[in-house]
Amino acid sequence: MKFRAAPAVLCRRIRIPDALLTHVAFQGRNLRFGGDIRLGDLSGDGRADLLVYRCDTASELKPCFLGAFTLDGEILWCEGGGGAQPLRPCSVAIHDVDADGRSEVICFFHRPDGVTARESLGDVTVQIRDGATGALKQEARPETLKACQGWGANWFHQRLFIANLRGTAVPQDIVVKLGERVLALDHNLNLLWDYVIPWNDYGRCSAYLPAVGDLNGDGRDEVLGG
Repeated sequence: MKFRAAPAVLCRRIRIPDALLTHVAFQGRNLRFGGDIRLGDLSGDGRADLLVYRCDTASELKPCFLGAFTLDGEILWCEGGGGAQPLRPCSVAIHDVDADGRSEVICFFHRPDGVTARESLGDVTVQIRDGATGALKQEARPETLKACQGWGANWFHQRLFIANLRGTAVPQDIVVKLGERVLALDHNLNLLWDYVIPWNDYGRCSAYLPAVGDLNGDGRDEVLGG
């Protein structure tokens, strides 16, 4: 039996507002682009909103610009400026991490302080921002995060995962894999634990991105590294 793929149907075309675009000169042309996108109800009206982000040009890994807007193109807020297209989907998530009924933006953010090496996170902080206004609610730079550095394909896959590691009423924890390390933070950005994976060589490393889920049904998530 042969199956025919159904044609993709364009439901809606949504433009990123011009004020949230950045410009770059390429082969004599002035190009405009937005960056990577995340979806979530930022404004609290029950509808999905969009969050565009870009990364610093030196690493293309460290978010340096965030811009939130509605499906109708109304700008909610923006933070930072410039930036390059992220090399990979990076550490930016939308979730009600403090369980107050409204979504937050949880992200890494580039804070230049003399550290510019692509393989170092010494110039990165973890932030929690109000989804509706972009106001900074919490920011931390754990020593373990500052010490993280890596290289190669395994290093370039950095993404935040929301998890329930402590058995709270709703998921309020954050997991991120950085090369051979897996870090877990609570909703106040305190480090819960830090695991170093024994293998990091290409072809011998664990999964680029971990999986999170309650495998044994005890009400708390486990983290599957690979």
